[in-house]
Amino acid sequence: MAEQRPGLDIGALLNWPLAMLNEVAAMPDTLRSARQLLGDLATLTERLAQTVDLLSTTIVRVDQADLVGVAGRITAVTDQVERQIAEIFGPITHTVNQVDSIEASVTELRNTLFGILKRVPGARKSLLDLANPGQRAELEQ
Repeated sequence: MAEQRPGLDIGALLNWPLAMLNEVAAMPDTLRSARQLLGDLATLTERLAQTVDLLSTTIVRVDQADLVGVAGRITAVTDQVERQIAEIFGPITHTVNQVDSIEASVTELRNTLFGILKRVPGARKSLLDLANPGQRAELEQ
């Protein structure tokens, strides 16, 4: 069997000079883009080389580091901080209990005072006189 060749495309043949003219006209933009891409590629290659160097240095430092010792020191400091916090909680708890007790006593005294003021005749006036003794002396003169 004979292979068949594609037929001659007259339209493409006539458009070929125009397509070539368009390609030649676009050549400066194409070359500018190619130069920029080459510059970006060079910068990228340089940064990649710097990154590889930094990673190599970091890996060496991590390999040389005494991570078990660091973990032990961190554990020791953590234990010490936990002990200090536990020691602080005792006095803080005691102080909170004292404040709660004082609050309860003040509430009880307030309730007692209001009860007295309601039931004892002249108690309010006496209380006001006690609260402002200088004013009472001025009134008596």
